[in-house]
Amino acid sequence: RGDITIVDIAANHIAEEGGSGKAANMAAIGKLAKIKPELAGLESLIAALDEAVTSRNKKLNEINRKVLKAGYAA
Repeated sequence: RGDITIVDIAANHIAEEGGSGKAANMAAIGKLAKIKPELAGLESLIAALDEAVTSRNKKLNEINRKVLKAGYAA
């Protein structure tokens, strides 16, 4: 199929380097924002963290931001 693009990203490694292996999804979302900016911009995703993440997990937002940015840069 010509409508599928496979993108390689070391999401687990990026997340571990950023402070938590559990943040691999943030690395993948950052990469997606880079290759498909029409879906959401990096700054929009970062701003949405405070609304989307529950108060119990807000302490992880610094790691989430760091890993999002690293995924975007990957």
